[in-house]
Amino acid sequence: MASESVSYDHIFKIILVGDNGVGKSSIIRRFCEGTYTHDMDTTIGVDFYLSEIDVSGKKIKVKIWDTAGSEKYMSISAVYYRKADGVIFVFDMTRPRSFTNVVSVWMNAVEAQESGCPEAIKVLVGNKADLSPEVDMTQVKRYAELHDMRLVEASAKSNMNITEIFTSLAKEIIDERVAREKDPAGGKKTDSFYVARGSANKKSSNNNNEGGGRGGGGCKC
Repeated sequence: MASESVSYDHIFKIILVGDNGVGKSSIIRRFCEGTYTHDMDTTIGVDFYLSEIDVSGKKIKVKIWDTAGSEKYMSISAVYYRKADGVIFVFDMTRPRSFTNVVSVWMNAVEAQESGCPEAIKVLVGNKADLSPEVDMTQVKRYAELHDMRLVEASAKSNMNITEIFTSLAKEIIDERVAREKDPAGGKKTDSFYVARGSANKKSSNNNNEGGGRGGGGCKC
C-alpha cells in the first residue's frame, strides 16, 4: 500500500456498481493487483482498494469502492456513493439482464444520491468482451450517448482495456474540474464515448499498481 507521505496531485474516490457476477471485483483486482481469479467470492457490503496512476503528468491516488451487486445490500452500499468523483457501471456482455438492471436499478440508485455526488463522472463498462456478446450493443451505445457516458468494452480475464477504464475516467474528472472552473454553469462533454474491444490499448500493462492493493473497508474518504 502506498505511503501516506507521498504527495499526490489528486485523490479520487471511484465506486463500481452493477449486478452480482458481472465482474466488478475481477476488474478491480486486475487493475490494482494484476491478477485474475476465475471463481471469486461474492462481495457482501463493500470492499475497498487503493492504487496509483499517472495521467497527463499528474500523480493520482485512486480509492476504489467495490459494492455488492445484490439489491438486499443496496442500502448499505448507497452510503458509499456519497462524494464519489466517478461511478463505473458494470454489466456482463453475455447477460442482457445485467444491462437492463444498470438502466432500471443501478442508475436510479446512484441518482438517488446525487445530492452527495452531483458532479460524479459516469462510465459504462461491458465486461467479458472476450466472449460473444448477447447484449444489444446498439441499444447500449445509444444509452451511453444519451447519458454522456464513456462506454468501454473490457475483459478482466484477458486484461482488455482494464487500465483504460480508470485512466480515462481520471482524465475526465480532471478535465471536468478544469471546465467547471472556467464555466461553473457548464462542464465538459465526453470527447470520445466508445472504447471497443479492438482498440489500441487492448492489453493493459498494469504499470499503475505500484503501491496499489486492497485496503481495509473502514477507510473514510
